[in-house]
Amino acid sequence: MTSDHYPIRTCLSVEHFTMDKQAQDKLDFKKADWNSFRAILSSNQNNHPQISMN
Repeated sequence: MTSDHYPIRTCLSVEHFTMDKQAQDKLDFKKADWNSFRAILSSNQNNHPQISMN
């Protein structure tokens, strides 16, 4: 099988932490500041190494 499409390389750098079950039960996503969350994601989306398409 052949394709005329270039592959897309995606690199994600995400900090990881663990949380115990009791702490997980306390999370309330309805209280999250989603506008700030989107702004942080948006401001960091261009912080990645340049990729060469050669």
